[in-house]
Amino acid sequence: MKHFFIWVSIPLDITVTFARTKQSQQISLQKDATIQRLLAQLGIKPDTCLTLINNQPAPLDSELHHNQHVTIIEVTSGG
Repeated sequence: MKHFFIWVSIPLDITVTFARTKQSQQISLQKDATIQRLLAQLGIKPDTCLTLINNQPAPLDSELHHNQHVTIIEVTSGG
């Protein structure tokens, strides 16, 4: 009898809110996604924003989990 495995990748559904515009959207990511991968998918440079997971500050290497709420606060400066 031969055994075989089927590799199934279940996407994570994350709610992302952009603090400046107060717009939210649902995003599907692959398992083991991080804040850094999320920002890359959105085309946002990591050094231009702060991120919160469920209203708590989160570093770029934070792993995301299904149904989490991520808030992106874009940081601007001027002279």
